[in-house]
Amino acid sequence: MNKIAISNVDLDIYHEVIDNGLNVYIVPKDNVNGFYVTYTTRFGANDIAFYSNDKDKMITVPYGIAHFLEHKMFESEDGIDPFTKLGELGLDCNANTNDVKTTYLFRGTDNFESGLEILLDFVAKPYFTDKNVEKEKGIIASEINMYLDDPYTRLFEKMKYNLFIKHPYKYTTAGSIDDINKITKEDLYECYNTFYHPSNMILVITGNVDPNKVISLVKENQKKKKFKKSVNIQKKIFNEPNKVSKKEEDIYMNVSIPKINISYKVNCEDIKIDPWLLRLYLVFLLDSKFGLTSDLLEKLKNDGVITDSIGFSVTVVDKFIVLSILAETPRYEEFITSVLKEMENLDIKESDFNRYIKTSLSDIVFSSDNFTTINDRITQFLVRYNYLIKDEYDIVKDMDYKTMKMILKKINIENRSILKILPNK
Repeated sequence: MNKIAISNVDLDIYHEVIDNGLNVYIVPKDNVNGFYVTYTTRFGANDIAFYSNDKDKMITVPYGIAHFLEHKMFESEDGIDPFTKLGELGLDCNANTNDVKTTYLFRGTDNFESGLEILLDFVAKPYFTDKNVEKEKGIIASEINMYLDDPYTRLFEKMKYNLFIKHPYKYTTAGSIDDINKITKEDLYECYNTFYHPSNMILVITGNVDPNKVISLVKENQKKKKFKKSVNIQKKIFNEPNKVSKKEEDIYMNVSIPKINISYKVNCEDIKIDPWLLRLYLVFLLDSKFGLTSDLLEKLKNDGVITDSIGFSVTVVDKFIVLSILAETPRYEEFITSVLKEMENLDIKESDFNRYIKTSLSDIVFSSDNFTTINDRITQFLVRYNYLIKDEYDIVKDMDYKTMKMILKKINIENRSILKILPNK
């Protein structure tokens, strides 16, 4: 195993690529009582068009298929789902799908070896039939309809749809009901055989575990399984333009107070900085403008323009970064005017920037004690950015005000979309 020391925090990552191509990352934490295991494939909602191995024709699958496949992986031929097996061991099991990956996970304090065996076994043994696929369509359709009635989900999903033109990120992770009704068991097996090969997957284990024992368990488990040769995957590249799909939209729902989302679409290639590092700078931008200590937040709360805090997020989507600012506001026109004015003035004080760096360094040290956060961050780095950042502390420490000013000058604030969720007329 390769031992990777993480700079400036008391943390070591043990890494090994086993014979079938599976990347295993282990972070032992002797001072905790528990463990967290994630098993991730680089297959998410964005992956709806791809070439696989020697096939010269691009394969196109329905939107929502990664999420659908996640659901179906808990189906087994013996009728006993892995949730039940892991639950009986006192382990908390779950799974999730986003735009770039699907993760299966469990956590607990006992029965680590048995839990790991179950996880590795059920993800390696799909069971799809025409009957169980049709049954799942009804379940997921109910889930989709439920989220359609949730204003915050609508705010997020419709924001994506209005920002992007060609990129599949514009569509919901679950797909539409029309999308899922097109899915067949053959589609599921096509995607499974392409993306669920160990060489396209990452196993991350953090907590009170012995790295040598863990890697032996994983090797022994994988040795019993037969996999086809590793798959050469080429995903379709979408030539997404800088402009947004729709500048403004009003949606009427059963809400008492309007909810507003103002989002900006920033092209990383225009700024020429690593997307992960650029994201850090832009998180600071939104935190300084709309965070808990910002002047604007205090003013809007005191004036009764917003009901609580201002939410914000910074998300990397291939060559773009999406900046989103949202709030619940009875006086939404004032809120929108205030946010747009704040984003027109992208000047930031150097003293505020330096204070942000110190806070970020403290957060890195603090999070290095949380084995769940460690696990999620390792997975995020590897899947979204395709590398493991082992010197995050040093990189953040070297962030400089001059670079911040350069970034602010290059952001095009015209590439924005405003979405309002308003009470039914």
